[in-house]
Amino acid sequence: DMVMTKQSGKETFLQIREIAPDMKIILMSGFRHDPRIQAIMKDGVSAFLQKPFYTASLIEALRKVMKS
Repeated sequence: DMVMTKQSGKETFLQIREIAPDMKIILMSGFRHDPRIQAIMKDGVSAFLQKPFYTASLIEALRKVMKS
């Protein structure tokens, strides 16, 4: 998620990238048109889920990411 209590989604994404550069990451946020989301997507996020979302949307995103 982009908005969390301890650190931002981007900070978390960058830390994960340092530890596991090939990890596939699904970003979720309630703010689709936020410029930060566009920027992090360009940095290598595997998929995006707009909140709120249904279980079917999560499953679809997981399938997409696992195939890539």
